[in-house]
Amino acid sequence: MQLAAGRRYRAAQRNAVAAATRIGAVAAVGVAAADVLLLPALHPAGTGVFLAVNVALATVGLLTAVTYRWWRRRPVPVAFALASLTGLSAQVAAIGAPEANVLMLSFLLILPGIVAVVLPWSTRAHLVWTASYAITTGLFLAGP
Repeated sequence: MQLAAGRRYRAAQRNAVAAATRIGAVAAVGVAAADVLLLPALHPAGTGVFLAVNVALATVGLLTAVTYRWWRRRPVPVAFALASLTGLSAQVAAIGAPEANVLMLSFLLILPGIVAVVLPWSTRAHLVWTASYAITTGLFLAGP
Protein backbone atom coordinates (compact mmCIF):
# COMPACT_ATOMS: atom_id res chain seq x y z
CA MET A 1 0.00 0.00 0.00
CA GLN A 2 2.78 2.37 0.79
CA LEU A 3 4.39 1.97 -2.63
CA ALA A 4 1.23 3.05 -4.45
CA ALA A 5 0.85 6.06 -2.19
CA GLY A 6 4.33 7.40 -2.91
CA ARG A 7 4.80 10.49 -5.04
CA ARG A 8 7.40 8.89 -7.29
CA TYR A 9 5.19 5.91 -8.01
CA ARG A 10 2.18 8.08 -8.89
CA ALA A 11 4.36 10.30 -11.09
CA ALA A 12 5.80 7.29 -12.89
CA GLN A 13 2.33 5.85 -13.43
CA ARG A 14 1.04 9.21 -14.67
CA ASN A 15 3.96 9.49 -17.10
CA ALA A 16 3.36 5.95 -18.38
CA VAL A 17 -0.33 6.65 -18.97
CA ALA A 18 0.49 9.95 -20.69
CA ALA A 19 3.02 8.32 -23.00
CA ALA A 20 0.64 5.46 -23.83
CA THR A 21 -2.18 7.94 -24.50
CA ARG A 22 0.02 9.92 -26.85
CA ILE A 23 1.01 6.74 -28.69
CA GLY A 24 -2.65 5.72 -28.78
CA ALA A 25 -3.58 9.08 -30.26
CA VAL A 26 -1.02 8.66 -33.04
CA ALA A 27 -2.27 5.10 -33.58
CA ALA A 28 -5.85 6.42 -33.83
CA VAL A 29 -4.73 8.73 -36.63
CA GLY A 30 -3.09 5.80 -38.43
CA VAL A 31 -6.10 3.53 -37.98
CA ALA A 32 -8.44 6.27 -39.20
CA ALA A 33 -6.28 6.76 -42.30
CA ALA A 34 -6.28 3.03 -43.00
CA ASP A 35 -10.05 2.89 -42.49
CA VAL A 36 -10.59 5.70 -44.98
CA LEU A 37 -8.62 3.71 -47.54
CA LEU A 38 -9.91 0.19 -46.82
CA LEU A 39 -13.52 0.44 -45.66
CA PRO A 40 -14.92 2.17 -48.78
CA ALA A 41 -13.36 -0.59 -50.89
CA LEU A 42 -15.19 -3.23 -48.83
CA HIS A 43 -18.48 -1.32 -48.45
CA PRO A 44 -18.79 1.40 -51.13
CA ALA A 45 -22.27 2.51 -50.02
CA GLY A 46 -20.91 3.76 -46.68
CA THR A 47 -18.07 5.86 -48.06
CA GLY A 48 -19.46 9.16 -46.78
CA VAL A 49 -20.07 7.82 -43.28
CA PHE A 50 -16.63 6.21 -43.09
CA LEU A 51 -14.98 9.39 -44.27
CA ALA A 52 -16.82 11.61 -41.77
CA VAL A 53 -16.28 9.29 -38.79
CA ASN A 54 -12.61 8.67 -39.50
CA VAL A 55 -11.81 12.32 -40.22
CA ALA A 56 -13.34 13.19 -36.84
CA LEU A 57 -11.36 10.42 -35.11
CA ALA A 58 -8.13 11.44 -36.84
CA THR A 59 -8.69 15.09 -35.92
CA VAL A 60 -9.20 14.27 -32.25
CA GLY A 61 -6.19 11.92 -32.28
CA LEU A 62 -4.01 14.56 -33.89
CA LEU A 63 -5.16 17.26 -31.46
CA THR A 64 -4.50 14.90 -28.56
CA ALA A 65 -0.99 14.14 -29.77
CA VAL A 66 -0.18 17.79 -30.50
CA THR A 67 -1.51 19.16 -27.19
CA TYR A 68 0.45 16.64 -25.10
CA ARG A 69 2.17 19.37 -23.13
CA TRP A 70 -1.14 20.68 -21.71
CA TRP A 71 -2.69 17.41 -20.55
CA ARG A 72 0.33 15.29 -19.58
CA ARG A 73 -0.17 16.02 -15.87
CA ARG A 74 -3.75 14.63 -15.98
CA PRO A 75 -3.70 11.94 -18.68
CA VAL A 76 -6.48 9.64 -17.45
CA PRO A 77 -9.45 11.81 -18.58
CA VAL A 78 -7.81 12.28 -21.98
CA ALA A 79 -7.17 8.53 -22.32
CA PHE A 80 -10.74 7.84 -21.21
CA ALA A 81 -12.17 10.24 -23.79
CA LEU A 82 -9.97 8.97 -26.62
CA ALA A 83 -10.80 5.31 -25.92
CA SER A 84 -14.51 6.14 -25.64
CA LEU A 85 -14.46 8.14 -28.87
CA THR A 86 -12.90 5.20 -30.68
CA GLY A 87 -15.79 2.96 -29.63
CA LEU A 88 -18.33 5.67 -30.42
CA SER A 89 -16.92 6.07 -33.93
CA ALA A 90 -17.45 2.36 -34.60
CA GLN A 91 -21.03 2.65 -33.34
CA VAL A 92 -21.74 5.66 -35.57
CA ALA A 93 -20.21 3.87 -38.56
CA ALA A 94 -22.40 0.82 -37.90
CA ILE A 95 -25.52 3.00 -37.74
CA GLY A 96 -24.60 5.05 -40.82
CA ALA A 97 -23.47 2.11 -42.95
CA PRO A 98 -25.61 -0.92 -42.02
CA GLU A 99 -23.80 -3.15 -44.50
CA ALA A 100 -20.67 -2.86 -42.31
CA ASN A 101 -22.41 -3.90 -39.07
CA VAL A 102 -20.53 -7.16 -38.66
CA LEU A 103 -17.16 -5.48 -39.14
CA MET A 104 -17.97 -2.66 -36.72
CA LEU A 105 -19.40 -5.02 -34.11
CA SER A 106 -16.26 -7.16 -34.27
CA PHE A 107 -14.23 -3.99 -33.67
CA LEU A 108 -16.41 -3.21 -30.66
CA LEU A 109 -15.59 -6.67 -29.29
CA ILE A 110 -11.81 -6.30 -29.54
CA LEU A 111 -11.56 -2.66 -28.40
CA PRO A 112 -11.61 -3.40 -24.63
CA GLY A 113 -8.72 -5.83 -25.08
CA ILE A 114 -6.73 -3.28 -27.05
CA VAL A 115 -7.35 -0.62 -24.39
CA ALA A 116 -6.30 -3.04 -21.63
CA VAL A 117 -3.04 -3.82 -23.41
CA VAL A 118 -2.13 -0.29 -24.50
CA LEU A 119 -3.10 1.84 -21.48
CA PRO A 120 -1.28 1.14 -18.20
CA TRP A 121 -3.78 3.07 -16.10
CA SER A 122 -5.00 2.13 -12.64
CA THR A 123 -7.42 -0.71 -12.08
CA ARG A 124 -10.06 1.74 -10.87
CA ALA A 125 -9.82 3.86 -14.03
CA HIS A 126 -9.95 0.78 -16.22
CA LEU A 127 -13.00 -0.58 -14.38
CA VAL A 128 -14.83 2.74 -14.76
CA TRP A 129 -14.00 2.86 -18.48
CA THR A 130 -15.00 -0.78 -18.99
CA ALA A 131 -18.31 -0.22 -17.18
CA SER A 132 -19.13 2.90 -19.19
CA TYR A 133 -18.10 1.14 -22.40
CA ALA A 134 -20.27 -1.88 -21.54
CA ILE A 135 -23.27 0.37 -20.82
CA THR A 136 -22.95 2.40 -24.02
CA THR A 137 -22.31 -0.68 -26.16
CA GLY A 138 -25.21 -2.51 -24.50
CA LEU A 139 -27.52 0.43 -25.19
CA PHE A 140 -26.27 0.53 -28.77
CA LEU A 141 -26.94 -3.18 -29.27
CA ALA A 142 -30.37 -3.01 -27.60
CA GLY A 143 -31.40 0.06 -29.56
CA PRO A 144 -33.56 0.08 -32.70
